[in-house]
This record gives sequence, C-alpha cells and structure tokens, in this order.
Amino acid sequence: MIKITFLGLISLLLSSVTFAADPLGVAAIFADGMVLQRQMNVPVWGTAQPGDTVKVTFGGQEKTATADEAGKWMVKLDPLKASAEGRTLLIASPATSNTTVFSTGAIPKAST
Repeated sequence: MIKITFLGLISLLLSSVTFAADPLGVAAIFADGMVLQRQMNVPVWGTAQPGDTVKVTFGGQEKTATADEAGKWMVKLDPLKASAEGRTLLIASPATSNTTVFSTGAIPKAST
C-alpha cells in the first residue's frame, strides 16, 4: 500500500512539472554560406513553441508565421533576383527572444 501511494505521489509531481520552452529551431538545410534558389518562392521552415510567432527577414522581405500545435512553422519568401552579394537571413521569435542568423554565400562573378 505504501509503495503504491509513493508511486502515485511521484507520478503526480512529475505530471505537474512545467518544462522550459523549446528554443527556436530551423531546418538543418539552412546554414552559413548557403545559396538560395532564384526566381521561385523559397520556403524557410523550422520549429518553435506552439502558437509562437516567427519572423523571417531576407533581402528586403519580412514574412511571419505562427507555429502550429506540433510547433512547426513555414514561410515562403517571394521569388528572389540573382545577386552576387552575400545577404543575411534573420529568423526570430519575439515571444522567446530567440534569434538565428545565417549569411548566404556570395557568388563570385565569372572572369572574362
């Protein structure tokens, strides 16, 4: 009887524990030096706490998404023009103050 009560108490305590919020996550395909496809919508996705807003900024565009019940989010950047200059991809979740920054690769100009 004491063993059952003790296990019940432990179960009750563990079920009431609130875990810290998961940090903002971005799909592993995104990394420094990446090159994004031009002339088509570019999806950017990852994870956050369910209901959190995620803001993605790149090349003068700013898109927002809300994480679904599973914590997944996605935005689609408008088609991009070709650029030989590196740019910054900024992904932020204001609710948790988490920010992820990537630098896209500069494409060298062809020599003649």
